Amino acid sequence: MVVRTDSIVFPSSLSGRDEIADILVSQFNQKYENIYTICIGEKPEIACTMFSCQWLVVMSEKHNGSLRIGCGRYDWNFQANDNRAKSLSITIDIMDTGSSALLEEVLTWTAGLSYPWCELSAIAKDPPNDPTLSRVVQKLQEM
Repeated sequence: MVVRTDSIVFPSSLSGRDEIADILVSQFNQKYENIYTICIGEKPEIACTMFSCQWLVVMSEKHNGSLRIGCGRYDWNFQANDNRAKSLSITIDIMDTGSSALLEEVLTWTAGLSYPWCELSAIAKDPPNDPTLSRVVQKLQEM
């Protein structure tokens, strides 16, 4: 994991299904809800051995209902013989808190996007007017 922000904490490396599931599923889901992770672009070919894409995440914090918006990049390596994941590098470029007043509007907008794969042009077209969301969309366009 490459974390380029101080607003979320993850270990730099995880190994094995149990450790990955504990951190990225169990512990993550204890803190956050309404989680939408959207991969940007077209889904990969079935028989590829490497694949990279940008991602957008929109979610809320369970303890206070705050809106969280972030973006980054996934870099996958797959085994050639059976397409199972060999490794995944997750880069988190932005993970910020948005306006809680806009939580429902942003979640409704996000739910209307193509999921789990969406073109950047659809994300950039008329998003809700939240400064954090605007910053994330701008970052995605620059990547």
